[in-house]
Amino acid sequence: MTIHAPVLRDSVSWRNYLLFTLCASLYLLPFMRIMFAGSDDGTLLCGAERIIHGQVFARDFFEVMGPGTFYWLAIFFKLFGVTFLASRICLFISSLGIALSYYFFNLPYLQFVPNAPVSSLGGDLIRRTLARNQPSYRQHVRCITSDYLHGSLE
Repeated sequence: MTIHAPVLRDSVSWRNYLLFTLCASLYLLPFMRIMFAGSDDGTLLCGAERIIHGQVFARDFFEVMGPGTFYWLAIFFKLFGVTFLASRICLFISSLGIALSYYFFNLPYLQFVPNAPVSSLGGDLIRRTLARNQPSYRQHVRCITSDYLHGSLE
């Protein structure tokens, strides 16, 4: 029985996505229980709660941020209730989605490197990120994906 190359390449591709998702999840999960000072979390939570209670953005309240974030978080509040856990589930799914889309759109660059190391998401990444003063989820995602690409392109 012979294995065709496209089938093997597809399984390696899915395995890389799965491994990247697992590593990114393990990296992001410890930060889900923390609200950083100076972040926009409170504004987003209040805006999403207002939407849940029937208010409409730009008619009943206004923020400088666009309405998409409020409505996105309001979906999670509708599904899980207005809780801290619901906001963290939203944050986790958003962060993981950003990391996976960044990985997907940079995949053409990774094809030039055989056996791109997923292990670059390891200790050095965590050490450098934790050394920052107030990391937000955007910084975590940027750090995850840029270190992954940087480590695999060297």
